[in-house]
Amino acid sequence: MTGFRITACVLLAAAIVAGCSMSQPGSAAPTAAPAPTVSASVPAVTISARDFSFEMPDSLPSGWVTLTLRNDGKFNHHGLAMRLKDGATLEQLLAAVGQEGAQPPADKSFFIPDTDSGQQNQATVELAPGNWVLLSVARGNPADPTPDFAKGSVKAFTVTEAGSGSAPPVADATLSIGKDNYTIPELSAGTHTLKIANASGSPDGWAFIIKLGNDTKAADILPAFNALFGGQAPAKMPDFRPVGGLMGYNLGSSFYTTLNLEPGNYAVIASVGAQGFPYTGLTKSFEVK
Repeated sequence: MTGFRITACVLLAAAIVAGCSMSQPGSAAPTAAPAPTVSASVPAVTISARDFSFEMPDSLPSGWVTLTLRNDGKFNHHGLAMRLKDGATLEQLLAAVGQEGAQPPADKSFFIPDTDSGQQNQATVELAPGNWVLLSVARGNPADPTPDFAKGSVKAFTVTEAGSGSAPPVADATLSIGKDNYTIPELSAGTHTLKIANASGSPDGWAFIIKLGNDTKAADILPAFNALFGGQAPAKMPDFRPVGGLMGYNLGSSFYTTLNLEPGNYAVIASVGAQGFPYTGLTKSFEVK
């Protein structure tokens, strides 16, 4: 992971925060979808994101683990997880994250998308042993530009070596991300466990799924993201909401996400590359009936 990647994470997080139909403090939170059910053989962990902290176990087993980020706060939250390099400290990581262009002392990472108040996002990842940190680089409170991790949205945890490890969940569909293209499997309304496979030849490859609101089209997403990556304010932020997948991932060749899909229009946002950023424009839409 490089400093540029962290900068891009902040920009992409800003895009999601601006694009989501977020509930504001004092307003009624959206009704949360029921938690997707995955294989009982995979350990399941719920991460409670609050204003401003993460509540989760201090230790997780290595191997396949299902993580659900549940937003129990009033503001939008996400979870950027990084494994510290040998000898690195939490303080060194936070100092690098807070410094433009600095390189955090981390070697593995994944990024659970921004999640509205009362909502949740989920992914099943294969965790490697080591010392990990979960934090938010967003600025969840629009009235306060201080990054969330500086307010307390940071949690250190340890991944311990598990004897045999757990098997991955059984997927009913696969989304294979190539170097410059991919095909979306046909998905009906209801619950699906989707395998996201990185077939790009690059060590980094990721994809997350969004539900398009109102008259938003998949083609509207790219100009807004490109503007943000270029340090510009987009002319208009499209209306969308993340429903699953990961905004960043370099743990291995695949991960899984279990989705509760309602009828409507969706899009897959994907990117590959030596660092997973900048955004490479792999955007496609699909309809769920």
